[in-house]
Amino acid sequence: MAGVKAKTDIGGFHMQNVKQMKTATLIETIKRLEMAYRSGKPEVSDDEFDHVYLAELERRDNNHPLLNRIGAEIDFGAGKVVHPMPMLSTRTEPLIWI
Repeated sequence: MAGVKAKTDIGGFHMQNVKQMKTATLIETIKRLEMAYRSGKPEVSDDEFDHVYLAELERRDNNHPLLNRIGAEIDFGAGKVVHPMPMLSTRTEPLIWI
């Protein structure tokens, strides 16, 4: 990934230092990295985020809310889209084939 730091320097920390972070610092770092990713400017690769940062949080607190959520994508302001023809996959009534 372009712009992603090398594995030895992740988000300003060497990988071994992630284990030395205070839990509150680790949580704030994870939140910052998520925001950077969602804004299109990732600071670490997906693999490093999952296997370094989230893995360390899971090791410390496997029930932490950050580990048990599915993040919503950023709302780009498109809102609902009205299709010129109904999308059949969203129909609730059965189709009758003639």
